[in-house]
Amino acid sequence: MRNAMQWYVVLVLMAFWGLGGCGDSTAESPADTGDEPGAFDTDKPDKPGKPGDTGDEPGASDTGKPDKPGKPGDTGDEPGDTGDEPADTGDEPVDTGDEPIDTGDEPEPCEDGTFDHDGDPETACVPWTVCDPGSYMSADGTATTDAICDACGPGSFCEGGDAPEIDCADLAGYDDDADPATPCVSWTVCEEGTYVCIFGSATADRQCADCVYGTFTNTNNQAACTPWTVCSNNEFTFAAATPSSDRKCVPCPGASTSLGPNAAFCTPHPPRFTTITTGYQHTCGLDEDGKAHCWGANSSAQSRPPDGVVFTAIAPGIRHTCGLDEDGKAHCWGKNDYGQSRPPDDVVFTTIAAGYYYTCGLDAAGKAHCWGDNEYGQSRPPNDVVFTTISAGYEHTCGLDKDGKAHCWGKNNYGQAALPDDVVFIAIAIAAGRDHTCALDENGKAHCWGYDYGQSRPPNDVVFTAIKVGDSHTCGLDEDGKAHCWSANNSAQSRPPDGVVFTAIATGGWHTCGLDEGGVAHCWGKNDDGQSRPPDDVVFTTIAAGVWHTCGLNEDGDVHCWGDNDDGQVAPIPDVVFTAIAAGYYHTCGLDEGGMAHCWGYNDDGQATPPNHVVFTAIKAGGEHTCGLDEDGKAHCWGDNENGQATPPDVVFTAIAAGYYHTCGLDEDGAAHC
Repeated sequence: MRNAMQWYVVLVLMAFWGLGGCGDSTAESPADTGDEPGAFDTDKPDKPGKPGDTGDEPGASDTGKPDKPGKPGDTGDEPGDTGDEPADTGDEPVDTGDEPIDTGDEPEPCEDGTFDHDGDPETACVPWTVCDPGSYMSADGTATTDAICDACGPGSFCEGGDAPEIDCADLAGYDDDADPATPCVSWTVCEEGTYVCIFGSATADRQCADCVYGTFTNTNNQAACTPWTVCSNNEFTFAAATPSSDRKCVPCPGASTSLGPNAAFCTPHPPRFTTITTGYQHTCGLDEDGKAHCWGANSSAQSRPPDGVVFTAIAPGIRHTCGLDEDGKAHCWGKNDYGQSRPPDDVVFTTIAAGYYYTCGLDAAGKAHCWGDNEYGQSRPPNDVVFTTISAGYEHTCGLDKDGKAHCWGKNNYGQAALPDDVVFIAIAIAAGRDHTCALDENGKAHCWGYDYGQSRPPNDVVFTAIKVGDSHTCGLDEDGKAHCWSANNSAQSRPPDGVVFTAIATGGWHTCGLDEGGVAHCWGKNDDGQSRPPDDVVFTTIAAGVWHTCGLNEDGDVHCWGDNDDGQVAPIPDVVFTAIAAGYYHTCGLDEGGMAHCWGYNDDGQATPPNHVVFTAIKAGGEHTCGLDEDGKAHCWGDNENGQATPPDVVFTAIAAGYYHTCGLDEDGAAHC
């Protein structure tokens, strides 16, 4: 295109030179001098020569024109110089006033998506570079420049071509293989019952964890679990809580109420009891009007007392119950396959006791009468003994005569019915284990009977001041504070240290702990979870032993726990000043200076969720339930209530104790309620 333009200019100039100025039709051609040899004379006068032109240059013909003046330093006598400028007609070229003709051949620009890669319009335009997967177009191409591709950064995805760079986090995902050419992978979904413990990023996946007991999430990808709702008094649990759903509470209808938080059901407002006692899987009590109330298992109608009877005493057995009316007549209901619910009609009773499948009672003269199952002689009492009290066990019976001598009869496979002849029992110093029982007589001598791993054979020459019964071992303190233990010793739980004077002792599952006079804790026995390894730099005032863990309280109100922590019963401990502590099977509770209860550890049945509106003066931890007394002596219990152990009577208590499946307390008159 440029070459064509050059030729166009040359042709125009040649036209000017050859044709002369516009309107000068007589102009001479550049080669016509008028006087050249052989030329015709036109009779036109010669044009005057240019200044300095002599017309007489050597060898030149005189044209009659004056020579052109030479350039400075030009002699006019250059070799071969004729003195005439070639083709000089004396006329300047005439300007025609016409611009050069535009032929329309300008170079075409490159189409979109291509560019001129070499600046030569004769060569074809080249397509822009296509970005490979893993890179993106950081700058678009133009007609003269190529597109620019850059590598994608970490945690991104680039499809290639003209697709943009995508941050994986914007897609709720991450780069799982550090290759930006491959698509992002979606973050893991934390489903209901879990929460997001580590949030996802462009380069890392989201991580989930299960909600701990007592909390829940009911939507995906929650940042935290929500505590379960606590059903308060006068509400009951309509729908149980799960890791993915909250507990649903419903108000108790009518005049009914619920006892303790998260109650499974509502009951009529409890009456004021004058006595209460427990059976195998049910409990009965008498109110102030002598009406019998029973609750718990009722498969044989053992919890359905007769209406219209005013009772003075009541005794639940395994699957039957008996009571005495105001006239001393016995009434029984429930299972009767052995005649255990068919008392004699002609006896006026003062005392009644129900065993496994039999029943016994004392008449006004102190004579024992028994009826029901007698396979082991448990229903055949001695006839020549005047009794003051009687107690019916599983398949054996014991009673005390007026001199305090014990008499037992019935099944004796473990020696439970074989008592020394000369023992007078002190009721305030007795302890019952799983399959054996121990008591202290008035001289401090220990007597034990029942299943015998050795726990029923105490030392005969020791005067005890206290006795504790563990699962299958027994320990006591003598007058000098020396600890004595006997029974199962497979974990050395019955081997206390020598030379230590103890002030307190506590028996756990298969270990034992005590405090010396300086408040230092000493533990022995099973230690696979560290339950027998107390801190050696703490001075304790109180010690409590659970099944697999132990806790102590120091003078500053700090709680220290050691042992099994699978359920959090050892740590973390609330940061408060404690005044009391109690160790349950797999949970621990304590009271702070303001009387508020704090619990930690296993909480499957709510045993570690105390009410937050009660000021307590005492607390005890049982198997899977907990009870405490408020300032007015009212008992509050929470946790497992399958056997009614968390449903206390409306009694003013002075002390309380929690077992695994039952609870007992003492009223202001010293009467026990269980």
